[in-house]
Amino acid sequence: MDDKGYMGCAFYVQAHQDDWQFFFAKQALLDLDSPTCKVVFVYTTAGDGNPGNDSYHEEGWWESRECGTLASTLRAEMTSEEFEPYVDKLPLPNEPFAWEEVTRNGHRVVRRVWKNTVSYLVRIPSMSPLESGGEGPSLKGLHEGTLKKGFLLKSIDGLASYETWADFGETLWAIIDEETPAHLKGKDSITDDRPRIIVADDSKVRNPGTSDGHDNWDHYETSLAVKEYVAPHGGYSIELYSTYYTNTDQRPTLSGKDLKRKQEIYDAYRDTFVKKLAMYGGDSAKVMAYCNHEWGEYGTYDAYWRWAPSDWAEKDR
Repeated sequence: MDDKGYMGCAFYVQAHQDDWQFFFAKQALLDLDSPTCKVVFVYTTAGDGNPGNDSYHEEGWWESRECGTLASTLRAEMTSEEFEPYVDKLPLPNEPFAWEEVTRNGHRVVRRVWKNTVSYLVRIPSMSPLESGGEGPSLKGLHEGTLKKGFLLKSIDGLASYETWADFGETLWAIIDEETPAHLKGKDSITDDRPRIIVADDSKVRNPGTSDGHDNWDHYETSLAVKEYVAPHGGYSIELYSTYYTNTDQRPTLSGKDLKRKQEIYDAYRDTFVKKLAMYGGDSAKVMAYCNHEWGEYGTYDAYWRWAPSDWAEKDR
């Protein structure tokens, strides 16, 4: 569809390839169900977990997760009958997704398009639980200036290098600005067709989880980049979601159709991830167990969320 035909636009800006399925699924499926809503997924990290530091994360891990998330996108817009012919073809062939390298803020990134969806694969190395200080590349290291001296933060595919935190943040803004349909720019906050940005909540009170006070470094840094370099431009409604935080007093569980559809898109991600990793010689049983554990932890939950306050972009600057 030409951008002029869209009545709405939603940006899911996330760190990892399974974030929208776990934490934003209910709202994402509503957006995906609407052919007049443009849905843009921006994956800031490769989801690789810094291979070599974690026994789960091995050769082919990030490529396999990407195949999985594209399979989820495919499944979300298909009935069981429509999706069935693709099952034997997964991991995904080049079709039905168009593929191209584009330049945003002077950096090359991969862009995949299908129907009303656009997926940006930025592929920054993911934060390993064992990483600390200046030991390895990550969004945290770039933001805090703790990368090794003279070290640029390179995307895992070698397409781009980021010298500063602003360089990365302004690239996110360039992606969002480029993908926002021109006729939806400058909308007033009370209109229904104002573009929306969905991102993890940066509040360490509303979205806690680790000894550092927040739930995940990659989630947190991605949110801060949106806060510092996207939100100040205005013109977008921003939704802040809890992620790993599973306080059942605040976070409702899903049931019925909502749970069934969430399970379907996650199963598409998991099965494709496992199948692709096996092509690299990965341990399919181990990865299946890993994914099923993750589903057991987070799968049945809906997310607690809030609108970003009007002064969100001015806080902690």
